[in-house]
Amino acid sequence: MSEFTFSCPLCHQDIVCDEQYHGQRLQCPICQGEITAPAAETKPAGKLGIRMTGGEKHMPVGPRFQKPVVAEKKSGLGKGAMVTVAILLVLVMLFFVARYTGYDRYLPAFLGRRSPTIAADTTAGAGPDKTAAAPAEAAAATPPPPPAPPAPVGWMTNLANAEIPTNTVHGKITATDFNCDSAQVVNGILFLRQGKDASPDLELGVLFGLRAGESLAGKTFDVGPEARVAPRVWKKWRVAGKPVLQQKVYSKGYAMKLQFGEVTEDKISGKVYLCLPDEEQTAAAGSFVASFSAAMVAQPAVQPATTPATPMSEDMRKRYGVRGPARP
Repeated sequence: MSEFTFSCPLCHQDIVCDEQYHGQRLQCPICQGEITAPAAETKPAGKLGIRMTGGEKHMPVGPRFQKPVVAEKKSGLGKGAMVTVAILLVLVMLFFVARYTGYDRYLPAFLGRRSPTIAADTTAGAGPDKTAAAPAEAAAATPPPPPAPPAPVGWMTNLANAEIPTNTVHGKITATDFNCDSAQVVNGILFLRQGKDASPDLELGVLFGLRAGESLAGKTFDVGPEARVAPRVWKKWRVAGKPVLQQKVYSKGYAMKLQFGEVTEDKISGKVYLCLPDEEQTAAAGSFVASFSAAMVAQPAVQPATTPATPMSEDMRKRYGVRGPARP
């Protein structure tokens, strides 16, 4: 069997191998690497001839060498790109037509749908200037965010450190959150109440003891725990299962800073800081606008009219034993 020689592609050493190993996987005896033997070379076929009867040999005429004709296949990428561009142009034109005719409100949100308010203005015949100003007007019409919750009211008896917040009166009454829903000044008494019903859930009250005809307008009350003479204050709170509000009255030992403004029509504004000497450390502070009712003016008692007595007749005097002269 004949042999052939080839070079190892790994170590580049010459290897002698039998022809039966052409194209097979082998292991290099030198570097021990796995290699593939080269395939056997194909020998060109011999020429064929036809011997005519006259003894002449004729070789077959091979086909003429012709340049192969390759049909060029046009790529579809260019045609697809043109179709895509045409579709985009149509969509852009439709978008601008819908924008100026008001039909853009039917477009999806990602295609630039406008809010119903702006679309209605455009449909009603709003010009370009008004359309441009519509987003600003819509932003101005947006309601402001709700105010931040008020800071808790600290319990302190030193009025020099007490600050009255600008929020509506709030705090705690007997460890229950208090938010003033209504304020009234009736007959010289200030009522700060929580609750929408006729009977409140929580209440703070201040009795000022005004003189007849005296007004609260412009008055200021600074009461410390050591004050000997102070307005009477109270707290009322509701206990579960009891129909009547619980009440506790304080005539001293509390701290209060109360400022009244001027009377406007039937209302009077004011600011208050109040803390009570209870175990729950009731405290409330803030501003209020109270419906105002003037204090009742004390009126002198009206003496009933007296009817002159009718003098007794002589017969009645004798019957009842009345002595002395008859009165006129």
